Amino acid sequence: MLLSKFTESHIVAALQEVEVGEPIAEVIGNHGISRATFFTWKSSYEGATVAELKRLRVLEAQNAKL
Repeated sequence: MLLSKFTESHIVAALQEVEVGEPIAEVIGNHGISRATFFTWKSSYEGATVAELKRLRVLEAQNAKL
């Protein structure tokens, strides 16, 4: 599995910056990501919090053990 250099907290922070009104071009420049990556994150993580994403990862790990 390919490991990302971005954690869930980085992803959520980038998405929240856009939600508060910062231009997308500025956010992707500050975080060093492409527009495609940003919109992929948005489709996958929009509305999620860091705590929810961590909980989801724990549940997926438990499910894999079963």
